[in-house]
Amino acid sequence: EKLTSTAGTMAMISPSKLNSFAACALVAACLLQHCLSFVHHARHLSNAFLPPPSGLLQLRRLGDAATATTPAPTAPEAVLEGWIALLLDSRHRRTADELFLPGAFWRDMVACTWNIITLEGHDEIQDLLNWPSFSMPTAMQVSQHPVDSKRFSDDIVEGWCDMETKVGTGKAFIRLEQTADGRGKGWKAQRILTVLMELKGHPFRVGDNRIRGVVHGPVLDRSYWSDIQQPKLEHDTIIIGGGQAGLALGARLQLLGDVDYTVLEAADRPGSAWHKRYPSLRLHDPVWYNHMPYLPFPPSWPIFCPRDKIASWMELYAEAMDVNIQTRTKVIAVRNVAEDDAGGSNAWEVDIEIRNENGNIIDEPPIGNVRRTLRARNVVFATGNSSKPKMPEFIGANTFRGTILHSSKYRGGGNYKGKQVVVVGANNSALDICQDLWEQGAKSVTMIQRSPSLVVSTEAVLERGLGPLYNEHPILHHEDADLVATSMPYKMLLERWSVVTNQMRDTDRVMHEGLAKAGYELDFGPDGTGLFAKSATEGGGFYINMGAAELIIQGQIQTVYGTVRRIGEHDVVVVKPLSERDDISIPADVIVYATGFETLDEWVADICGEEIANAVGRTWGLGWGRRPHKDPGPWQGELRNMWKPTQVAGLWFQGGNLAQNRHYSRFLALQLAARSYEIATPVYGIPNATAPSNNILEPSAAVQ
Repeated sequence: EKLTSTAGTMAMISPSKLNSFAACALVAACLLQHCLSFVHHARHLSNAFLPPPSGLLQLRRLGDAATATTPAPTAPEAVLEGWIALLLDSRHRRTADELFLPGAFWRDMVACTWNIITLEGHDEIQDLLNWPSFSMPTAMQVSQHPVDSKRFSDDIVEGWCDMETKVGTGKAFIRLEQTADGRGKGWKAQRILTVLMELKGHPFRVGDNRIRGVVHGPVLDRSYWSDIQQPKLEHDTIIIGGGQAGLALGARLQLLGDVDYTVLEAADRPGSAWHKRYPSLRLHDPVWYNHMPYLPFPPSWPIFCPRDKIASWMELYAEAMDVNIQTRTKVIAVRNVAEDDAGGSNAWEVDIEIRNENGNIIDEPPIGNVRRTLRARNVVFATGNSSKPKMPEFIGANTFRGTILHSSKYRGGGNYKGKQVVVVGANNSALDICQDLWEQGAKSVTMIQRSPSLVVSTEAVLERGLGPLYNEHPILHHEDADLVATSMPYKMLLERWSVVTNQMRDTDRVMHEGLAKAGYELDFGPDGTGLFAKSATEGGGFYINMGAAELIIQGQIQTVYGTVRRIGEHDVVVVKPLSERDDISIPADVIVYATGFETLDEWVADICGEEIANAVGRTWGLGWGRRPHKDPGPWQGELRNMWKPTQVAGLWFQGGNLAQNRHYSRFLALQLAARSYEIATPVYGIPNATAPSNNILEPSAAVQ
């Protein structure tokens, strides 16, 4: 279409102004330019979340093209529509064997299962089709959004569809392969994705659905805009945490218009966690990847945004999106109560402390003395995995004469100029802090690495990882790019991540050789799947280089790999793996624990109690089982307990990086809204709880 359009445009040039040779040359040049542009984009569509280019996306020599006698293949739209007709045929329900390849995937985002789930193979897909409450789409129409339908070869077709269910509208992605069996040739699905985007009768109030904002004419007892949201004791949904997770979900619920919710934030302003982190902190992902729902970052912002800009943006976002947030409100306890004891349909009680600007607890009888109790049908933990610092208990720490602090309390290297500083940890925060200490004039900086980790360059991330979908001149809007990335199930992504990791290793080969020579132990993830799999299965374990790698290679940051044996009055004693005798004493005036944070399920245990925490089980991780102490089995196919129903009704989890919060907040908001509207939401496939993190022993550094 692009080539035809260009040729048509050039043909409109008056022949009297161009001779035939010049006209042909100009047309040929434009066609060549568009051909090269198409090839360039096709070549770069292979990234961490997409399969490698195949079929027609691979550049072929002109001599390899099909001859004129080759039959023209059926248009991809016709192939897709034929398969859709079989899927939706209510008079003759097809079996999974008739519709899907043996190793096929059906990934559903709330549309058909009221769950976020991936079904793998005939048996799992057939079980879904047999489920009495299964919500088969009522209509599907091939669409050219977000990406045009494609035929990669005579035997592979894929495309997107607009989709409708009994209660909502959405999108679907279908990839078909032509097979041959005893019944002849036919098309079967290699994978499909079904996504609920909106609820019927309750659209997100944006664009054509935005509110008018005023009733013109005289209105007796008119409410002011500032009076619309006032604190209440009962809500449909309470969101704990006013950072990126809580704000993204709050914005989604706010734009549904009639869902009663509130966001509770312990600090005095939204996004306070960003204000409290070390001043050198920057996002390690590019700005194009990190936009929040509805309100993208300004086009003038740096590619890697500093802490201060993100912190300020959180406050602006909460104000601009009218998020109903209560600051200086700390959640003390959450209790699951029987409905009849709760005085109605509310099943949760949330004890809070409200503090004034001076930090004092507000006492407001008769509601309560020190605490106030709220009630809700749903409670969402949106505190992320950075709410409770993980503090290792090293022998002798109480005898240390210097300063010991966790990275969450680190406020910049200027306080430690001229000091000997030891940093325990070797991932993002640790290396950011090491670099900052060196730049701010610390006398010496030594990093203790207790287990192998991965270092990647920003060039590798931009070129090989995220760049093809998220860049300065994207082919797709970032929320459309989210859908395209979601079309790949995790099991296929693991294979793709191995390929991308090898490409990134090629980019970073010189840096990796220098790090290894300096004593930094590298880990490329289970089965070489790199930082994307480490993020999904471990929630970390890597560093995107901002400059610390060069300092390690140059010897400006000393690296010691081993286990902390003890802390003395003025030093840290480290023993190397597989050695019981060769102690290394590292002089220290300051020790920084860059040891991360407790997992979200451990935070739940503190707030809700062990019984509820055990019933929910672990959050995050895929259940891959390659490293059981970090991501135990069984295989889940999706991230555990995130953005979807858990084993404890009414208890939900919202979290992840900025991009994940942007994308998945839609699905959690739709689930909460449906329950608020009393729409039937039968849930298919809630997995059994995986043992919480505190029940799984972590091996020693030597084993790791």
